[in-house]
Amino acid sequence: MVPIYTSRGEGKLLAVIGVVILLALVALLQIDAARKGQESLLSQILTTVAVPVESTFTAVGSGLRDGASNVANLPRLASENAQLRDEVRTLRAQDAVLREAASAAPDALRFAARAATLDQAIPATVIGYDPTNALDTITINRGSHSGVVRDAGVVDAGGVVGRVESVGPFAAKVLLITDYTSSIPAVVQQGRWWGIVRGSQTRAQMTYISQDAVLKPGMRVVTGQGRVFPPGLLIGHITSVVRGDASLYQVAKIEPAANFGRLSHVLVLPKPGSSTK
Repeated sequence: MVPIYTSRGEGKLLAVIGVVILLALVALLQIDAARKGQESLLSQILTTVAVPVESTFTAVGSGLRDGASNVANLPRLASENAQLRDEVRTLRAQDAVLREAASAAPDALRFAARAATLDQAIPATVIGYDPTNALDTITINRGSHSGVVRDAGVVDAGGVVGRVESVGPFAAKVLLITDYTSSIPAVVQQGRWWGIVRGSQTRAQMTYISQDAVLKPGMRVVTGQGRVFPPGLLIGHITSVVRGDASLYQVAKIEPAANFGRLSHVLVLPKPGSSTK
């Protein structure tokens, strides 16, 4: 006699019976929870699983909306960035101007104070140097139309610069005291020792000083009475002293008071005994 069910059929039957029992159990739990007015275990499980899934979909949707909004705002953002870059460039340019003004202010104040002490002096700006370096000369932007005359003395905020060598209508050439052809009557202020200050290319030196003079580094050398400068203008300070030819006189090395390294503004003096128009 052949059996009606195989082992495979028995397994399927048991699975069906298990599912039916499980569904019945779930139904009973639902009914019991409904009677008690509580949320069933199945509902709690479904809620626990559904919340993270919903949150994920919400976050993705929000990100997509934000991305779309950012893409739409790209032209506006690019325009704002370009405007900010322009403002930064403007602020940097203004900062450079202010820094330059702050840097030049101390020299400008010293120059103004110097000009206030020199009656009838003509302010001028240095506009050129001798390109051949054959002579230590500068060119200034004032000439005969401004009252500049030949052999007029020239100073800056620190001290004596030189004398006017030649004059044009709107410019003049100034021979610096460091040029070897320059010579100025001078006096060592402490002791009133007389001599002549001559150029030595980069600096200057005072010659023909009496051997009786007691000279020390740091002593002030000023202009003596002459046809170019009034007396008492600072030329420079003594840095060292040596003996002259045959020990007949002393020679003092001079560090000029004028700042030749950054000479930019000068004052042209009226010649002693004359008046400026």
